[in-house]
Amino acid sequence: MNISSFASTKTNLAFIPSLFLISAIVLIGVKEKQIDHDHDRTISDLFEEFKQGLLYIKSTPLVLNAMLKLATLFSAIVALCILSITISTKWLYPLDPALGAQKFAYIVAYSGLGMVIGAFLVGKYWRQSSKFLLIFTGFTIMGLFLIFLTLTGAIPEKLLFQVHSIDLFGHISKAFDLTARMLYTYLIATIIGFGSALIAIPVQTILQSSIPENMRGKVFGVQFTLLSTSSTLPVLIVALVSEYIGLVYLLILIGLPLLIFGGLGLHRVRKKL
Repeated sequence: MNISSFASTKTNLAFIPSLFLISAIVLIGVKEKQIDHDHDRTISDLFEEFKQGLLYIKSTPLVLNAMLKLATLFSAIVALCILSITISTKWLYPLDPALGAQKFAYIVAYSGLGMVIGAFLVGKYWRQSSKFLLIFTGFTIMGLFLIFLTLTGAIPEKLLFQVHSIDLFGHISKAFDLTARMLYTYLIATIIGFGSALIAIPVQTILQSSIPENMRGKVFGVQFTLLSTSSTLPVLIVALVSEYIGLVYLLILIGLPLLIFGGLGLHRVRKKL
């Protein structure tokens, strides 16, 4: 094991447990609420609440559409996270797939950066904008740039510069090579994350403002189940389909419907504005 690998491992072993320690310290100050055991809910009560939440969603088109948009978004994000491993090994590190399998997290990290940027802009500057305009713009951006991501393999593997990183213990790790392909991929991932924020925040705002307070717990319970399913199925589907049609066609298969859906939605919204 080289020094950089050891430093990275040492950092993770120290940093991750420290997060649990901080969480434990914070929870110590939380006062326990007294529970009235006469009103404890049974499993049948939970199922009944879930059923009520499901019936409410089905009977409220605005909430149902928002839920479906959120499920679609989560499915696309999870699919991208899975495909980022193949993108990294096949296109960014073709000569060292094992290293690519370790570095795929950079793609996910840059998409997360895009989400943060999008969330800031929506909250700071676009709060009064049409929520549906933001949502369909987000779908259009995600679909378009997922398709642009297929061009990564055609970009020359030209080395731009090297970056040296320092971990929490002050150790200088091995130089990080930044190539034209990497720069393109990370930029695309950032824009995709930005687009996802344009969808998630307005959709969640619609749900919060549209659902009566007495139904929110029941509806959000259904939402949790729906998003959990949306996060699980893409893992199985993407892994299976990618073996038959390849990475490029799979990215197009995911991106094109999002692009069409977003474009049609933008057309409808602009006609109403």
